[in-house]
Amino acid sequence: MGSFLSSQSPSMTPPRTQTPYRPVGLLQLMRQISHWDKEPPERVAPFAALELHKGGKAVSRYLSSFIVASMAVGAACEPVRPVSPSGVVSSASPEVRLLKEPARVTALAVPASPDGCLSISYTLQQPDGERADVVVEVDAQGDGSFQRVTQAGSTDHEGLLARATSPEGVAHRFLWNRAVDVRAATSVNVRVSAQVPGAALDSRTVALALPAPGRGCDVWMDSSRVTSMQKDMPRLATSGDFDRDGKLDLILVMDYGPMLMMKGLGNGGFLPAVPLVLGFNLPDDAPPVAADLDGDGVLDLLWTRSYEQILFVARGLGDGSFAPVIQYGVQAGMQAGLLSAGGKSSLVVADFDGNGSPDVALKKGYSSLVLFLNQGDGTLSAVLPPGTYWPFTSRLATADLDEDGHQDLVATSYGRPFVVLLSNGDGTFRTQQQTGDVWMLDSALRDFDEDGHVDQVIAVPGSSTTELRLRRGNGQGGFSAAALVASVPGAPNPSGPTLLEADDLDGDGHLDLAVTIEQEQNAGREVRNTLNLVKGLGDGTFAPVVRLPSGRRPSFVTTGDFDGNGVSDVVTLQWETKDVRVWLGGPGRTTRTLPIGSEGLSAVGDFNGDGWTDVISTTGYSTTQVKMSLGGPGGLSNPGLVTTLNSATVALQVVHVDVGTTLDVVLYSSSGLVQLLLGNGDGTLRPAVALPLGSLVEHVESGDVNGDGKPDLVFIAGREASSGREARLLIGRGDGTFEPPVSLATGSLLRQAVLADLDRDGKLDVMVLRSGTGVGAEVLMGRGDGTFTPGPGLSLGDDAMTGQLRLADLDQDGVLDAVYCRDVYEQPKVKYSLQVLKGTGTGEFTRLGSYSTQGNCTTLTLADVDADGWWDVLSSNLNAGSVSVLRGVGQGVLAPDQCFGSYDSDSSYDTPHLSVLDANGDGRLDLLSGTGLLGRNALLLQR
Repeated sequence: MGSFLSSQSPSMTPPRTQTPYRPVGLLQLMRQISHWDKEPPERVAPFAALELHKGGKAVSRYLSSFIVASMAVGAACEPVRPVSPSGVVSSASPEVRLLKEPARVTALAVPASPDGCLSISYTLQQPDGERADVVVEVDAQGDGSFQRVTQAGSTDHEGLLARATSPEGVAHRFLWNRAVDVRAATSVNVRVSAQVPGAALDSRTVALALPAPGRGCDVWMDSSRVTSMQKDMPRLATSGDFDRDGKLDLILVMDYGPMLMMKGLGNGGFLPAVPLVLGFNLPDDAPPVAADLDGDGVLDLLWTRSYEQILFVARGLGDGSFAPVIQYGVQAGMQAGLLSAGGKSSLVVADFDGNGSPDVALKKGYSSLVLFLNQGDGTLSAVLPPGTYWPFTSRLATADLDEDGHQDLVATSYGRPFVVLLSNGDGTFRTQQQTGDVWMLDSALRDFDEDGHVDQVIAVPGSSTTELRLRRGNGQGGFSAAALVASVPGAPNPSGPTLLEADDLDGDGHLDLAVTIEQEQNAGREVRNTLNLVKGLGDGTFAPVVRLPSGRRPSFVTTGDFDGNGVSDVVTLQWETKDVRVWLGGPGRTTRTLPIGSEGLSAVGDFNGDGWTDVISTTGYSTTQVKMSLGGPGGLSNPGLVTTLNSATVALQVVHVDVGTTLDVVLYSSSGLVQLLLGNGDGTLRPAVALPLGSLVEHVESGDVNGDGKPDLVFIAGREASSGREARLLIGRGDGTFEPPVSLATGSLLRQAVLADLDRDGKLDVMVLRSGTGVGAEVLMGRGDGTFTPGPGLSLGDDAMTGQLRLADLDQDGVLDAVYCRDVYEQPKVKYSLQVLKGTGTGEFTRLGSYSTQGNCTTLTLADVDADGWWDVLSSNLNAGSVSVLRGVGQGVLAPDQCFGSYDSDSSYDTPHLSVLDANGDGRLDLLSGTGLLGRNALLLQR
């Protein structure tokens, strides 16, 4: 049993006492309020109940959970205006007393463990069983300055949204990534707070003594988190906590096939997608909408189809699944189908008739608005509001534009004027025509200048940019003329997937903008396939655009808090790279780009012997500039020119070639020339000399094969007398020159030669890897004198990617194990898998495990990235713009793949490269991911 430190809060529910009559604080309500003078209708759960005291008389008011956005208790006592019978806030100021009991946090405990992730347990008590939102914070300084903790991904821990309570108490568990937040702290205070909307906040704090710096449990790179859909193409999405575990999930609409559910892990990642059984009438042009129609606290799913006259509703069951789909038809006489919404919703959900239940509005083609009014229990009936005909518009959005407490409608369409329907609060509307720009690609309705009025930001195509313009709202349903506030590089096709979303992405309280730009023909690398973040300054102005790589052909963007840190994240869907990407929000998100390392090819090593990893890189096409960036406690230095070569370099490698500990560099040119730059040990290199290896050489292995203390080379080369290939050995002389080559094996399908001691006899052996079917590798057992005896053959399976096999002692038994990838074609998907083989100590291997990967495993690298003492497996993924990390968790077992976004390659013929180093001097290993000869290298910094 581990030791636990728990708080001193009582474990029993405190007795309920009658609250004395007194004001409790400032009550904040949004303008739209639904109310009843008696208890609300059955199945409509009240958000809160109030007693309004005026003239000595108490009057109860019950407020709808669907309409009230927030109800916070402040420190000051201020009067609150009551709700008048018409639903409009009146000018009287009676005193207000909340009737809800707060949720109580009890039994708080945190284990004292060296693990990087700690399981925090607590119990929530509330007399009425109301659900509570939870915040977990840590104070590492002991001065009372608490910061929200980082949530680790988990399938058996909960998130923080709407946690269950009961009078007796409901136990909960939360997984804290301590290694990210307080890696080296020895003592901290952990605080858990809970709040039922409309009630006071309750908190408990525990003092925790931490052992040595925590081992990693969840890799965090400061880049997007990528979830690959393999062969499926995602187009549209909606988010919500569909399984009620406190973490946001995603429902995806695919190019073909059923909708898919991706359950959130709480760290911005997701479980593999599973299909939803919702029939064949699925969304085809607009995303589904998530809303709780029946007031049971579980999200339901609503959608329509283009040119059909049916609203589809699937009731949520609370576990991520749905009841059979219900179809709602429109009234007779409404014959036109839905217009194409172009990726935006053609239906919206709000309380349009003032009964406290969410209704549904949708636009029917070239005809009128259709309302599906909620009867209070989730059943809907269609009505046609009078005076709501307008042509050519298809996208709908809601906002209270005239500030009367009712949700109004805004309808837009590319190339047509947008229309405002002001709600009367009873299911009817009055039309207010608008003037101005009609060529809008997309729009967002929010209060961008923080004057209390709803504004509109629109995206308009320019000659070479996408212009973002602001219309300031006047609070009466109208807007000012559009003014340019930002320009995003790239001018996409009007029917393309450029989309706009508004949210607070950096936690500063101001609304920011997220804009996706699809790849353009003839566009520069910095323009195409980008997520563009525009920081809002709170007054209707915006900071310069920050561009981030999005993956190929982004088709949708949305926001939500997918990591539970209280700040919205950005989610994009990529149609060509077939993935979902999440950029986590937080301080600096809207001003921080993905760092770019040196361009071109790169490799790493300690070239000056100071203990810090340096970077050697090459750039150029017809000629090659060789540059060096020296590592240090302040991070990498700017690249300095080492030499210039009169040939184009297509591959780069760091090896030991001569006697000594200094590192050397081997360059492979497009003409077949191999050049050697010997290291001086001080960060400089000697002039290049030719290395006579033969043709078609892509990689060499260095080691002392004959026991003379001098490095020898093993490699695969083309045979001059035939079209085959040959594994060769060069015995080194110790000065960078070699004896004539010795042939070790021949064959047309030779891919790689690996040099290692496979049988633990102190003598280096050679593994010769072949492509194709059948025997994938043959082992040559070294005698220690430069000669070899035949060893066992090794079957790696069909379609093994033998050019990237790597060896390491994964299970720490003293014997080298092997990892490699397979490209397995499984209808209807192409699925890449990582294979792990356990070494037996005889040159043979047994199969240890197989792991699905989210990328295509183009380049494999082994390193202990999370500093837990176990080897991790990393791969860069060609044409996917991503890097995969499979953490070693002990005994040769790997954790599920975590994938992070990087820069994409410029050509399908590029060869990615991946290196591991501490790039910023913070003591944590980072990734240097390159995309090829002319591509950009991304620095993925570990948090």
